[in-house]
Order: sequence, then structure tokens, then C-alpha cells
Amino acid sequence: RHLEDMRAVQGLFQRSSRHFGTRTKNASTLGFLGSAGGTVPALSWLDDHLTRTATGKGRLITGIHRLNEEMDWILFDPENAKNILNLKTDMLGNPETRPTVFQAAGGYEKPAKELLKMLYSHLPKRYPESFSICPSSGVLTAIHTEETLSPSFLQDDGKEAKGVDPLEKASRLVQEDFVILRDQVFHAGCVVSSFGRLQERFGLNLGNIHAKVQGYDTDLHKPVTRFLDGLQDGKACWRTNWAFTWNPSLKPHPERYPHRSAYAQGSEKLDSVTFMLKKLDENGPGGAIWLKVEYQTFKRLVDNPDCVVFGIRTFVDPLHTIEAYPKAAAMLASNIRSIEGVGFRKYLGLDNPQVRQIVLRYLDALAIE
Repeated sequence: RHLEDMRAVQGLFQRSSRHFGTRTKNASTLGFLGSAGGTVPALSWLDDHLTRTATGKGRLITGIHRLNEEMDWILFDPENAKNILNLKTDMLGNPETRPTVFQAAGGYEKPAKELLKMLYSHLPKRYPESFSICPSSGVLTAIHTEETLSPSFLQDDGKEAKGVDPLEKASRLVQEDFVILRDQVFHAGCVVSSFGRLQERFGLNLGNIHAKVQGYDTDLHKPVTRFLDGLQDGKACWRTNWAFTWNPSLKPHPERYPHRSAYAQGSEKLDSVTFMLKKLDENGPGGAIWLKVEYQTFKRLVDNPDCVVFGIRTFVDPLHTIEAYPKAAAMLASNIRSIEGVGFRKYLGLDNPQVRQIVLRYLDALAIE
């Protein structure tokens, strides 16, 4: 099994190298993103066959690819930047919701400051139309949101640092959520749009965080542990995952994953399968479901080498947008079939055969080989 894990990880890197090998040094490894960076529907990775859930035998895979750090570390969408910042401001500024989106252990400030320094250097180079540095003061300004970052904030004894959290500041500059993993333990995180239950996950190692994910322990725990152990500075990586959601909200909502939570619709309490079938009957798959994709990046820090910055950029698109991407429809259908009879399909809310078949019929009608 150990050799299988190693071959799987090696194969992913080899396929990634072949896929990206024809691009120039400064070209985006994710060519379909274009110059607009983050302006991309959630299904673009599926369309490019870069999001795979499992092998043909139903074994979950990590889907790791080498990252072009200059081009693809941060995916910035100027058109949506203000909306995401407003969401973060609301959640972080409310004393009741702040603990649900921000958690940090002692000593997290140094790796958070290192993350900020990387953003200060990276953003104006990658997105000069969206980030500028004042020649006289050195202040970085996010043009579309008016968020600023002063060079003094980056100093350990900087006056601006008092009362302002460096990890929150990093998150407010961009649309990504950030988690700092220290020795593969959730050390700190500012997570608004990608996943919930932050208080439950904080302080846990990756195995315990994913304890409720069917198949993680048997298929993913060892390769993920080895991957992070071997991750080196300057050799950052990325992966994507996908899920169906039943509400487009970027923050936790009881209807986002109805199969994972108890909820009520009006005064009528419905079980998750009844809820999903009702939505499908009323709106069809294209109108009832949203496709949520997380673009995840992993960067080892230089000055804090026991820490890895885990970035999560979340995209949510109505499933009907897949009608313009037949290759993505085929890939998504293939992913669903790859977990036939596998426990992970319960985690995705696809364990009910009636729900699954309705979705597959919809995708198959759109797909091309």
C-alpha cells in the first residue's frame, strides 16, 4: 500500500509536469485563467481535466500539482473583491461570528507576518492594475477595496501592528482564506468562505480534522502526510476539490450541505434527501445545485520552516453554467461514477441513488467524450 501511495503521488507530479511543460516560464500554469486571474467559473478545472476525485477503482486521490508561484498563487478577481471583503468585514467584525471564522494559537504572529511580507511583494507584481505601492510612503493599496498595508506593519515592532491582527490583514487584502499549519496542526486560520466549524477544527492535526470524511484515513492520510513532510520552500503546490451545494451562500448556511446538518424549511422539517429531491423536482439539477470548488495552495515558509501556509480560494457557480462546458460535464460525471459504492459519496451527499441518477442523467446529456 505504501508503494501504491508513492507511485500515485509521483504520477500526479509527472502528469502535472507534462501538462505544464509547454508553457513559458512566465506563463500561467493555469492557462484558462487568462490575465484576469480569479475571473473563472468553478468548473474550469474540471473542463481542463485537472480535478479528479478517485481512481477507476474508487480510491481517493490527492490531485497535487506543482504551482507556478509567480502567476497562480493568488487568484484575484477585481469585480468581486469588494463583495468578498464586505463578507469578511461582517464576519470578523461581529463578536459573535468572529470566533467562527478566526482562531489562532500563541506564536502565530511571526508566520502570519511572513505571509504578509510575501503578499506585499507578490500582489503589485502579479496584479499591477489592482495593487499599487506609493513611491514615497511604500504603502500598498488594494485599488478595488481601498485596503492598505504599510511597510511599518511588516516590522516586528511596527506601531501599526498594535491592535491589528496580521493574519486578518492578509486575508482582507485578497479573496483567499488562509490557514497556518504548524507541524501539520491547525495553528491559526482566518476562514470565511471555504469551510465552517473552525472552532472544532482549530488545534487538531489533519487526521482528526478529516475524521468524518469517509475514505480519508484509508486513502489520503498517508500520502497527504508525506506530501506535507516533503514540501520544500520554492516548490509550492496546488490542488482543487469540488462539492455540490444547495445554497449559493459563501458563509456557512444550513442548506449549503443539507446532508451534513439539521435544518428546517419554513415550519416543515425535511430530511436531506426529501429536501434535495424537492429542489430537483422544482428547478432541475441546473437550477437546484451550485458547484463549489476550492482552489487550494500549499507554501512552505522560509523564516518559519515548521509552518505551511494553506490558501483556499472558493468559487461557487450555478450548476447550469456547466451547459457551456461539455468536457467539464463529462469529467464531473466521471468523478461521480468513480466513487460508486465508496463511502466518500455520502460525504458529498450523493449516496441516495435517486439523487445521484438525476444528476448523472443531466450531466450525461451535456457531456462529450
